[in-house]
Amino acid sequence: MNLPIVLFDDATWRDEFYPFSVNHSIADLRYGIYTQRERWVKLTDTKVYIQTIDYLSALYEPPTQPEAVFVAANVLPNME
Repeated sequence: MNLPIVLFDDATWRDEFYPFSVNHSIADLRYGIYTQRERWVKLTDTKVYIQTIDYLSALYEPPTQPEAVFVAANVLPNME
């Protein structure tokens, strides 16, 4: 069983993506043809959740399992 992945926004680097990060989590920003979440789903073939700041958290489904792998949303996924 694969653990779900939770992409989280960190306040220390979130402001670097302003104004794009005002209405979206960093994980939902599109660059190229995919968002960060879509890249992680394609690479890992597992459920990916988003944890972000309070006023945006209502837009995203919370994880359903008590255990998950937490990854900063600004980390680019790759096969390695």
